[in-house]
Amino acid sequence: GVLGLVSRLKGAECAMVLAGFLWFTPAAAHDFWIEPDRFRFEPGTPIAVRLFVGAPWRGDPVPRIEDWYTRFEAVSGSRAYPAEGLMGDEPAGTITDLPAGPSTIVYLSTPELQEFTPEKFHVYAREEGLEWTIEERRRRGEFDAPTREHYIRYAKALIVVGKGSVPPPTALGLELEIVPLDNPFQPSSSPHRFRVLLQGQPAEDVLVSAIHRDRPQESAQARTDAAGDVQLAISETGPWLIKAVVTERAVDAGIVDWFTRWATLTFSRK
Repeated sequence: GVLGLVSRLKGAECAMVLAGFLWFTPAAAHDFWIEPDRFRFEPGTPIAVRLFVGAPWRGDPVPRIEDWYTRFEAVSGSRAYPAEGLMGDEPAGTITDLPAGPSTIVYLSTPELQEFTPEKFHVYAREEGLEWTIEERRRRGEFDAPTREHYIRYAKALIVVGKGSVPPPTALGLELEIVPLDNPFQPSSSPHRFRVLLQGQPAEDVLVSAIHRDRPQESAQARTDAAGDVQLAISETGPWLIKAVVTERAVDAGIVDWFTRWATLTFSRK
């Protein structure tokens, strides 16, 4: 398999093979998320961090390829704790010595290029709430033409070390990020509130989806309001994946047509 091949390759060879592996991931199963071995840890416990790509909660593991990311760490308060590991590792990283309390694991990818046939792009656009791009392509006379995008992934996972009350996490300054406005770890019968920020500003009319690990084919969905806020019914206990995608017309459309940002947030409710 892919991971067996990784173990036999080094450096540029490994990156080339695995870049091809992600290149051919179907657009409809293109989500990327962080899945630690647990979401709550005892103090002093090493945290194994796995990365996945594909259909939510049913994707393929992604090994540690350092050319693929610019940031891979946990943030607790004002301090960052790197995810350590070796080229090709899966799990992709291990984090140690986190203090008690909440932390956020962050993964920021390098830009990747993706090409679509017209049909696949239109399916992808509808699934991710980007229907406006279809009309834009029609307006530009591109409706039946292939299209290309550059995309960057902004993934976060919320974890807790030790016990005690946990405040809602704060924004970390990512270009696209999903920030809980309520405590995501505590059960609640009310809809849970999130804010989507794009370059630090509220992102309006963005489709946000919440997917439980036990029912990956289902999702609760809503669009953000003018404040970038959205309410989602996620009262059930267990792991959740929250996702949002935004795109814009690329500045240099001679190279690519779209610049897209993908954000995910994973956590587990009691």
